[in-house]
Amino acid sequence: MKKILLLSFFLLPFLTLAQKPASYNVLLPVDIPVALSGNFGELRTNHFHSGIDFKTQQVIGKNIRAIEAGYVSRAAVRPSGYGMCLYVTHPNGLTSVYAHLSAFSPRIDSVVRAKQHEMKSNNFDFADFDSLAMPVARGEIIAFSGNSGSSGGPHLHFEIRNTASENALDPLQFYPQIIDKARPRITAIGVYAMDDNSFVAQKRGKQFYTATAKGASGEYVLAKPIEVWGNIGFSIQGNDLMTGQSNVYGFYYVKLSCNKQTLYERVIDEISFATTNDINSLVDYEERAKSKRYFEKAFVEKNNDLEIYTKLHNSGIYAATKADTALCEFVVSDYYNNASSLQFTLLQKPLADSVLRKLPKLPETGEWFDCKEEFAYSLNDFTFTAGDKTFFTDFTFSAKEVTTPAKRTYYSKRYNIQTNQPIFKKPAQISVQTNLPDSLRSKALFERGGAAIFTKINEAGIATAPIKYGGTYGIVVDTTAPKITLNLAQGANLQQSKFISFKISDDFSGIGSYNAYINDKWTLLDYDAKTATVYLYFKYADLQPDTMHDLRIEVSDVSGNRAVKVARFFR
Repeated sequence: MKKILLLSFFLLPFLTLAQKPASYNVLLPVDIPVALSGNFGELRTNHFHSGIDFKTQQVIGKNIRAIEAGYVSRAAVRPSGYGMCLYVTHPNGLTSVYAHLSAFSPRIDSVVRAKQHEMKSNNFDFADFDSLAMPVARGEIIAFSGNSGSSGGPHLHFEIRNTASENALDPLQFYPQIIDKARPRITAIGVYAMDDNSFVAQKRGKQFYTATAKGASGEYVLAKPIEVWGNIGFSIQGNDLMTGQSNVYGFYYVKLSCNKQTLYERVIDEISFATTNDINSLVDYEERAKSKRYFEKAFVEKNNDLEIYTKLHNSGIYAATKADTALCEFVVSDYYNNASSLQFTLLQKPLADSVLRKLPKLPETGEWFDCKEEFAYSLNDFTFTAGDKTFFTDFTFSAKEVTTPAKRTYYSKRYNIQTNQPIFKKPAQISVQTNLPDSLRSKALFERGGAAIFTKINEAGIATAPIKYGGTYGIVVDTTAPKITLNLAQGANLQQSKFISFKISDDFSGIGSYNAYINDKWTLLDYDAKTATVYLYFKYADLQPDTMHDLRIEVSDVSGNRAVKVARFFR
């Protein structure tokens, strides 16, 4: 971790760059001019961005090179996520990751595709390749850039991991040749009354304030002081910028102080995949769901296990408990010491009784429960169970049967779960008695807000499923097969074609499996989920030339409904 020197904003630069060990003299994975579209530690949905994204000039097919000698230890060909991906293990204790590829190099492709054939696996992720199967040299072309998986445009997602811990490391520390001189931008802060006896602008709850830049020096201010009382939390919104790029990035470093007391300080230079989901505690999840704005909380909740915090006082909560003023400051920085700050004043004033009486009455929340303890609840035939540390904070909970008329057929009672938790740290489990005929049990799923949830049903007809949200749940069935759209004329001559493509879709439970057979022999498919398109490349099919061939496509959804499409072609 880089050392953070706690100097005033006006004495910047205040960060000391870590020295890169000589043994980590690794190459860049691309041989085109470096331009980044994403940086390490960016706040993403349910996770931190665990690498950096190299632009590939808006095209696919650029050379991707091994940053050091090693061997391909893991390879994946997935319809979403990282898509086509390689993991190269190096003798220096690092593993490099190359994702969203369009193709592997011919030598690597032959080994990976042979393993896929052996396993008959289209949705493929194999992490146990022998070190002798695919050795690679430093600088060797191992793949070609692409747009596969959940990529939103052509680029290379690149990671460097600690092989032993499997934690992701900030790749920028290995590449001093990547230069940036642009300061981060602060756009707003949030101010939170942390309990019923605390107030912001004479109100309970939270308020947001827009930041304004004072010239180009990296200093920001608010329009006016903020009136507060009680236990107060803060959050910050903004982006990092990079020289010569139009993209926005995440903060590397954030610090909050009030009256020169550091309340909160964190650095993101290493990410554990075991705790990356705790980003839902770092961000104001409720605000993100409502407005799509990312505010980073500068206070730490009870069950937030992130290891990014370098200094905390009172978990980041400021106690405004005497009439006074306070000067607070946020400082944010990127990896290169480019920093910006926001100074703001708090007016600490208790609420007058006349103001307090005019506030809305507090809602009835019921009993509060300890988020560090196990929890169980039952009502009629419904149960909710949660292990310890299922929730980020102490929580409220209630459930009731829903009796209003339903717009679809349910095969259980419906239950509504209410809690103050917008998302859970880890899944809880719900169960309910179903009234399903035996013929429909394999088709049953819990449904919430129109979305299907993978469900298990035992011999007694009790359905169970993992959940991470409150809401209304009930059992429905999915009996509709997926759809296959194949625009191929019967007997079509495909001598000049490199592939067959077709579309697949499912209207509820989702695609479960997809397979194709040519002359009754299983053949490889590549599925791009974002375009719902499946490709059958002839180079992977063992075909007798100048012959009519029989094609059979089989697609099943998660509920086991199956669609079949057959065709003939000449090649």
